[in-house]
Amino acid sequence: MSFQPALGQSRAAVPTARLRAVLGSLLLLTMVLVPQGASSVAVAGETSTAVTFTADDSGGSTITLLEFALDETTAGVASVSVSWVAPSDSGSYPMSTYPVTSAPGGRGRNLRVVPCHGGGCQGDEGPRLLHARVDQVQHRGDPRPVGPGLSTPGHERLRSVDTPAIARAVVEEVLCSGVTDVVVCPGSRSAPLALTLADAERRGLVRMHVRLDERSGAYLALGLAKISGRPVAVVTTSGTAAVNLHPAIVEAAYSGLPLVAITADRPGAMRGSGANQTIDQRGVYGVDVVDGVDLETVSEADLRATVTALIDASVSLQGPVHLNVPLAEPLVGPGEHSIGEIAVCGTLRPPAVVPVPLDAILPAGVNAAHGLIIAGDFDDDEMRNALGSLASVMGWPIISEPSGNLSGLPQALRHGPLVLSSFSDRLEVPDVVMTVGRIGLHRSEFEVLRSARIHIAVDVPPRLGRVDPAQTAHIVVEAVPEPHGGSDPGWLRAWRAADDRAASALDGAAGEMPEGSGSFTGVDVARIVARHAGADDLLVIGASFPVRHVSAYGGALRARCIGNRGTAGIDGVISTAWGAALAHADQHALGMTYALVGDLTALYDRNGLLTGPSERLPRLTYIVIDNDGGGIFSTLEQGAPAFADDFERVFGTPHGGDLMALLAAPRVTAVAVATAEELREALTPPSMGVQVIVARCASRGEESAHVMRLNAAVLEALT
Repeated sequence: MSFQPALGQSRAAVPTARLRAVLGSLLLLTMVLVPQGASSVAVAGETSTAVTFTADDSGGSTITLLEFALDETTAGVASVSVSWVAPSDSGSYPMSTYPVTSAPGGRGRNLRVVPCHGGGCQGDEGPRLLHARVDQVQHRGDPRPVGPGLSTPGHERLRSVDTPAIARAVVEEVLCSGVTDVVVCPGSRSAPLALTLADAERRGLVRMHVRLDERSGAYLALGLAKISGRPVAVVTTSGTAAVNLHPAIVEAAYSGLPLVAITADRPGAMRGSGANQTIDQRGVYGVDVVDGVDLETVSEADLRATVTALIDASVSLQGPVHLNVPLAEPLVGPGEHSIGEIAVCGTLRPPAVVPVPLDAILPAGVNAAHGLIIAGDFDDDEMRNALGSLASVMGWPIISEPSGNLSGLPQALRHGPLVLSSFSDRLEVPDVVMTVGRIGLHRSEFEVLRSARIHIAVDVPPRLGRVDPAQTAHIVVEAVPEPHGGSDPGWLRAWRAADDRAASALDGAAGEMPEGSGSFTGVDVARIVARHAGADDLLVIGASFPVRHVSAYGGALRARCIGNRGTAGIDGVISTAWGAALAHADQHALGMTYALVGDLTALYDRNGLLTGPSERLPRLTYIVIDNDGGGIFSTLEQGAPAFADDFERVFGTPHGGDLMALLAAPRVTAVAVATAEELREALTPPSMGVQVIVARCASRGEESAHVMRLNAAVLEALT
């Protein structure tokens, strides 16, 4: 038997030892059928059960997954395969595999299934057989046993519990699960959660951050989670406030970050009634969360374990989760928002993966000494150490995108993407290319992948599987292979020599601009900022031109670099950088955070600069490349003369605004620079608060032409 506290009890009263539940499963399927059809089918484990029924029309039948429960209702996840079998032939019509997630006790989910393959049902075809099978069940990290069947009829629901008690229980379990930072966006329905968190902050139990804009607040939480590695929660009121978290949730999903969305809600009975600020928030984030729970379906006895299991899922499954908290009036009361003592419970991390020897995955005849490492976006120190060891032993050069953070290793090339653009002319094609993490900033990376004999893709933590965008990988492994075999010193020497020639060509051409044009470009800004940021600093780089400028022209980077590379959007970068800067200061008290972004990126999230007078200020400097619009499009296919008539309006999108005025915010200083010397002066000494440097650069057309000249100079030096 396991003991769970009632809502009013402190988590400290609960034994911290966790039971590992015995794995089992029960899936109840209710089907909308004509009367002679079966009404339900139970599927246990990996057995299959068939149900015969006659469909009443060609529109299909709705299958409602009423409950998926594990023994002792431990949180779990399963996939269910569904197929139809016609009696007139021996074949079957397989349907998709449907993921079925479950917090303790499970929750409903509807699937639309068409019983007649390829069109309408024919009256003489007879009944169909439905096969529904649970293919796999897996625990969510460190399971927490809870009471039986949350969705079993007859359980006492939270509607009978007072709202402040629900809020206290939620906050206590969130903090017990290791959350140390919570972002709160103001609202009435979320008031009991906000007041309870404010009390917890006064007692030193949590650090609360208040933001006016839910979208910015969610990205602030994402930045905190990205640097701290801990789950971070964001709390909103009901309605569209909850919807505004979705962009950051998508980025967290594709970056594997433990973001916890806690959305206050009206009671379920108010949905569809026309009640103010009321939408259906259940499942509002769809497939972009690894798990989600609506607390209205949970009994009082099971609330605490449900919350902790959900946050455990965000850590063990490494992704965002959604906790929907319906709250009835009265919402607040004097003296009702103080929580008990907190005992933080640990969570299990995914087990380490044992690497395989390199020779075990290479086919015969491949020259293992002629290899190349391309590091994309990832964040795992053990993996970086393993890559450094492999490169050192095998003599492989490394090309690191900024957020790969390998450009400081001895084998790393300073301008690898540019060297790759001419490898077929002066450099031998690698036999082996190993990619690590998410790559894809440069087209030259894809070209070498298509040319190499073997492509090994390493799926680093959080192991989301998205590591082969060129679809060239011959094998995907979950750990850096152990080095095996001898090296060829001449191989690395040839790549280094090419890198030296590229660096010399860039240094000679970087300051060259035609007479009469602006002499200060985004490339200049990127090179200055990249070289200025030191070993204790953090460099947040926006998407589009800024990250590509740093990657190609910035040289060896000393600072740790991050960016929202999960989906590479320009939204939310200002707030991500602010959150990352706060977390970075916890790790490096004297370190600075620099954020290099384009003007559209800065404008998109300028609300991220708005904070109240009580909010903590990090040591953070934004450097905004102002070229009045979207610069990267000039270098892409749509920048060709054939599209000139429409280019400025639909791609260039000039804003025509004064960024100094548009980015003005209380407690944020701003300065404009127009030369390299002015930028270096503005960066020194480091800011003690938040600063915005607007770098007024040459036009987008002039910058595009300058980029082409730089690349041409490198190509000439390498060929």
